[in-house]
Amino acid sequence: MLIFILVPILTFIFILIFNTKMFRFNMLLHSSNKHIAIIGNGGFAREVACNLKKYSYNFYVNKSFITKENINTVGAIEDINFDKSKILLCIGDPVIRKKIVDSLPKNVHYMTYIDKYALILNKETVNIGVGSIITSGCLLTTNINIGKFTVINLNTTIGHDTTIGNFVTVSPGVNISGNVNIGNNNFYGSNVSIRDNVTICDNVIVGMGSTVLKNIQIPGTYFGSPLKINI
Repeated sequence: MLIFILVPILTFIFILIFNTKMFRFNMLLHSSNKHIAIIGNGGFAREVACNLKKYSYNFYVNKSFITKENINTVGAIEDINFDKSKILLCIGDPVIRKKIVDSLPKNVHYMTYIDKYALILNKETVNIGVGSIITSGCLLTTNINIGKFTVINLNTTIGHDTTIGNFVTVSPGVNISGNVNIGNNNFYGSNVSIRDNVTICDNVIVGMGSTVLKNIQIPGTYFGSPLKINI
């Protein structure tokens, strides 16, 4: 009698583990087949690299950032073999991130990375664009669309039916409620809270700890609770 109870339970656990591993493997885009070129060598790049230890990777920066102190640990972006490498763009500033993408060859193979400690509740309805990064501790629920080259940083929550554009940086601890629409080229400081049904236009910066309760229709820098425009 016990075996009839245990078999379905063990089968369910096996399927759950298998699907989770396959999903993570797919989101790494089969990185084990190619060298990973991590563009960036700051704290964010090193945090992402913590869970890439079983893969072959190196850090690369602009030649102007290579010094006597780091010359043995980083390479120049110009020296990357793009035919044999997958690019993981670990630059926190979305403006610099976009400049790098615009400067690289069009046939570059970018990685989309989801940390193994991020949780996606309904992966069938969550779409994440090429070159984007979801870091450890993030929670994404259902019916979420994230654009290209967007960074969702540590312990951020994203509610249902939310859309986030291209080249967006979401800093640690941000809370994005359901039915939120965020434009392109945005930056959100740590611990920002965005209420449900809010729409935010392109080219917006929201300072850390701010609360967004209404639509933002004018590009600029905002901060405070309630939110005020600064620039």
